[in-house]
Amino acid sequence: MYHFKPGFTPFLILLMLPMLLLSCGTSRNTAGSDAEKVEIKNGRKESATKTYTALSEYFRRIPGLRVIGDDTNGRVYVFSGSQALMTTNEPLFVVDGVRIGQSFQALVRTLNVNDIERVSVLKTASETSIYGMAGSNGVIVIQTKRQ
Repeated sequence: MYHFKPGFTPFLILLMLPMLLLSCGTSRNTAGSDAEKVEIKNGRKESATKTYTALSEYFRRIPGLRVIGDDTNGRVYVFSGSQALMTTNEPLFVVDGVRIGQSFQALVRTLNVNDIERVSVLKTASETSIYGMAGSNGVIVIQTKRQ
């Protein structure tokens, strides 16, 4: 058991009180705020999904990706837990099972951002092993909406 000096206990309480008050504050979940908005038009409910104008803007919202720059001169990096903040190589981009390459600019020229249905970020060696050495910096698998 700890024994404190008689004058030390009020000081300790005053020190701990702000931390207690800050930790009991309210929080709000913003994870799905853009994904599931509902609009009512002509008496019917329609989902209003966010439309993006730039692929770099879309990728900035995906956990595990870091985008530097914009669509014309941007670079994308995949981060895993033990990786440093800056790497020198971009990941492999795969769209609907077709390898686009490791150039973000080639992906921007190939893909319309509003056609994206789902993006998966593969980070571990077991996930990226089917792509060989090209997937050693991570793989971004993009599935588009089927027309």
